[in-house]
Amino acid sequence: MRLILILFIAILNLPSAHAASSSVAEDIPVSAYEVRNWERRAEKRDSDYDFQLIQLKKSNIDYFRSGIKSLRNLYSFTSYYEPFSDRLIDEMTRYAYTVQNSKDTMKVNSSLEAYKELVDKHIANITVLNFAITMARVNALFGNPAYYERAREAVYEGITAGADGNRPQTAYHIVVRDEELMILARQGYEIEKSEVYDVNGAYYNVYDVRDKNGEFDQIFMNITRPVKVSYIKKYLARKQQTYTIPGME
Repeated sequence: MRLILILFIAILNLPSAHAASSSVAEDIPVSAYEVRNWERRAEKRDSDYDFQLIQLKKSNIDYFRSGIKSLRNLYSFTSYYEPFSDRLIDEMTRYAYTVQNSKDTMKVNSSLEAYKELVDKHIANITVLNFAITMARVNALFGNPAYYERAREAVYEGITAGADGNRPQTAYHIVVRDEELMILARQGYEIEKSEVYDVNGAYYNVYDVRDKNGEFDQIFMNITRPVKVSYIKKYLARKQQTYTIPGME
């Protein structure tokens, strides 16, 4: 594994082919073409995702696991996608607090409805699922924990199918940051350190770990999708700021 990483790092010296091509965001390593392409396809992907979400709710247990995997594959290409889910967890926390503490029945009902809608929309997001499982175990109003646990298992199966993390070519393809931690925890690894490498626009988080026997290993996570979409959203936010006319917001 050490030799693999040495060869892998050597590739990093190749010139990068994804420098930003707009003065709007020269410091953001994503091209204007990539941004336009993402925007153009997002509406169609949103529609496909919404349709599959409806099918999932109608499905039986046999279809459920494959349905979740399909949603995860689509999720990172939709406008709903949150690569780093802090905003979603903050929103869920606010809704949950209102449900558990407000004396206003209308506020409780509207917050509970908004909470469940958010969870449904992000059912393939492992961070959202972890939070939903915790809340459902605490209070049955927040749903059935077994349902969310089945969804989480399906997400894990989707991540690990055809991947072992032993080299870049078989890296785990990550959609949400917490997927990395789930994989390492389930396989019994103790993390020593990690480092992100940019290989001509493909991003890998390489973990130095120790297994249960104390043996050293390295695990490769392909984090290209969350990194790219984060850059795209940053690019769009910068563009909006650039073209905003004072007083016309």
